[in-house]
Amino acid sequence: MDYKKALFSLLIISACSENKQNFGELPKIIKPIESDFIPVTLDELGVPSQVDQLLEYSSFQIGYSYQFKQALWSGYVLLPELVRVVNDRVDSFKEELLIPTQYRATLNDYKNSGYHRGHLAPNATLDHTDLSMSETFYLSNITAQQAMFNLNDWRQLETYVRDCLEQYADQDRVFVFTGPYFDGVLQAIGDSNIPVATGFYKVIYEFNHGAASALAFIAPHNDFDYANLNNYLRSIDFIEKITHLDFAMNLPQDLEVALESNVSPVCDIPTGL
Repeated sequence: MDYKKALFSLLIISACSENKQNFGELPKIIKPIESDFIPVTLDELGVPSQVDQLLEYSSFQIGYSYQFKQALWSGYVLLPELVRVVNDRVDSFKEELLIPTQYRATLNDYKNSGYHRGHLAPNATLDHTDLSMSETFYLSNITAQQAMFNLNDWRQLETYVRDCLEQYADQDRVFVFTGPYFDGVLQAIGDSNIPVATGFYKVIYEFNHGAASALAFIAPHNDFDYANLNNYLRSIDFIEKITHLDFAMNLPQDLEVALESNVSPVCDIPTGL
């Protein structure tokens, strides 16, 4: 893509639209950075350690919080050959018995709560096997989301990430972290008092034939518009600031600083124009 054109469009649209979101400035857009570092797994990239329990599934990992009774991050590796596999969705929501009872979300917590059971690691992305699909329905991978948010704009963002990978199918690896962030007085649902997130984020690292790029999106629960996704583009440094998590800890220091303080999208971002 034309990085100068993309930057110009982001700046113009930001200046001309009302800034309802008070979550930092638009980041600087840079070109992908040359790098010999190409991690293969999440562990090689480095997952955030600021959690109470790490859960490993066949296609993704979860960093779980006992305080918030939900995951603070869900991480997975995207490969073109897996994304192209499409299977019919089979809902199988279930409690994660590996989590201690007092810190575990239950099916009854979501029943009649007024909120949808929203996936962090998306079912539609990790449906390449029956097992991987089923595992995305553990409540450890679920968060309370408003119905319109879950069914519309958030789903479109998940589709954007998948489509971008297929558009650039020669990429070696794409790593995605998704999770909630919390700020201020929080509503809670169910007898377990599951906090409803203020909003959500996606952190993306891309490695492609000796080049590395990264970007992040923030999605406020009450004010997220996919059609203007450019307004929600943020640096990974900013996401780390609001979540108190440290992503990709195993990146070489100079590469980590460059990638996480800027953004380098490889796909066009919706601007609303």
